[in-house]
Order: sequence, then C-alpha cells, then structure tokens
Amino acid sequence: TEDDNSDASSLGLAAAAQGASLIVAHESAIRGLDLPALQLVILSMLPESVESYVHIAGRTGRVGQTGEALSILTEGELAHAGMLTRALGVRWRTRHFTSTADA
Repeated sequence: TEDDNSDASSLGLAAAAQGASLIVAHESAIRGLDLPALQLVILSMLPESVESYVHIAGRTGRVGQTGEALSILTEGELAHAGMLTRALGVRWRTRHFTSTADA
C-alpha cells in the first residue's frame, strides 16, 4: 500500500540519516525521525501551519542540544510569516538577496 511504501521510505531515510552530514527530504519523509546530532534544518518553503513549522524545525536541537532552522522564503511568503512569529514568540532575522537577473 502507499502507507507501507511511505513507512519503508522513512525507515530507509532514517538508516541513511544516522551517519549523514546533509539530508534533503520532504516534510512527510522526516516525520518521526529522531536525528539527535542534527544541528541545522533548512526550509525551502513556508509550512502551511505553525504545527508543521514546529515539527520540521524541531528535527534540530533535540535532547537539550542547540540547533537552528533557516527558512528560505519568497517576498510573498515572508509577508505571511508573521503568523509563525506571533504564535511562536520569535523574531525573524532577515536578509534580502537580489538575483543577478534583477541587478
């Protein structure tokens, strides 16, 4: 079934991730993974809910360790990111980059 394939994929990712220094995965693939040495999570899109953001960013800083979550957002996503900052009581540190096409 599709769920069995998802479970198998997650198990394979979990096994591979134990010794990895970099993991690139969709949100659904990291659900339930325990990666205690993970220090950085990079989000390439704004999650749809606060709960999803906490789940994804929470893959780092486990078991009393420190960690960081870096979110790469478009201007439009940044405008909607306020819901996260208000709900979590955090502030974004922002950097704006201009593509060479815009220069």
